[in-house]
Amino acid sequence: MRQVLSSLLVIAGLVSGQAIAAPESPPHADIRDSGFVYCVSGQVNTFNPSKASSGLIVDTLAAQFYDRLLDVDPYTYRLMPELAESWEVLDNGATYRFHLRRDVPFQKTDWFTPTRKMNADDVVFTFQRIFDRNNPWHNVNGSNFPYFDSLQFADNVKSV
Repeated sequence: MRQVLSSLLVIAGLVSGQAIAAPESPPHADIRDSGFVYCVSGQVNTFNPSKASSGLIVDTLAAQFYDRLLDVDPYTYRLMPELAESWEVLDNGATYRFHLRRDVPFQKTDWFTPTRKMNADDVVFTFQRIFDRNNPWHNVNGSNFPYFDSLQFADNVKSV
């Protein structure tokens, strides 16, 4: 009995010693700053987030490649600013006015060097590409955009 008790005390001492010696976990950086590795089985059909409503692109990859006007808080499901620093809902929800961040650069690569930062014209271009069937970029990756009935831009869209 004495030998069993001694063995248990030695084991307890070793286990507690390992716990004390174990290094602390590093503080977790925001996922947007540190990135992550996500392994999944599936086929990616497009990297165009406006062409996908679920699956790999929207659920995991789009946030790594593209910024959006607004994002959804994963805990509260409330809208939160991303490219738009603020927004107003007008006319009982028929009109939205977005105030864009002014500090958003385009990505720089070996084959593309941006000459300016993102502005309202870029947002207008994106939506016109989606809705204007005559836009030369409309049919890239298909042309099914079922989420809106119509889209109009104010005459006073300003780029700063």
